[in-house]
Amino acid sequence: MHYPTNDGISPAVESAIREYWSNVHERRRGEGLTFSLATDRLARHDAESLLTVLSQRRSGIGGSPLGYRSWWLTLDRSARHMNTQLDAGVWRTIRHSPVLSIDYLIKYLAFGPSRDRTSLSGRNIRTIFAEPVLESLPQDVLSVAQGVRSECGNLPENLIQRRIRDALDRERMRHGAVERAGLEGAMEAIKEAFE
Repeated sequence: MHYPTNDGISPAVESAIREYWSNVHERRRGEGLTFSLATDRLARHDAESLLTVLSQRRSGIGGSPLGYRSWWLTLDRSARHMNTQLDAGVWRTIRHSPVLSIDYLIKYLAFGPSRDRTSLSGRNIRTIFAEPVLESLPQDVLSVAQGVRSECGNLPENLIQRRIRDALDRERMRHGAVERAGLEGAMEAIKEAFE
């Protein structure tokens, strides 16, 4: 079967990702040697979702000094454990997990951008990018950025920004209590996180 090409993704990486998701869905559904259209569609969907994020990262779409803007949000544990299952050479090419930590997303949504400030965007762009941006960032994110900045000393600003970006990307990938709890215990873990 011919798949559409993904810009910037090597054929080896693309093939490994497609094979990984095909194996995951075949194991789950116990299809064995028989072909299942549903299993094939699920595997192709997961592979395409992941490849799209990787392609956007490679092409620089949505690049940001605060890290990647392209992330894959999924509740599938196989996505989070993919780095241990893929060939080490393939994973080195991918470099950073494209899976957004659910714990990070929950914190961001709880403490994230103040919704009442979005109406100001049409009036004065400077108002949006001054203190409101810093006010709306979760304290955890600011603490990570400040910690990295203090460790960098007198390094050039571009290196400091790169290290801050990498540290924030690691935070976005970090597995927290909600992810460890899984779907069954997620609500309880969320309640505990915000008490």
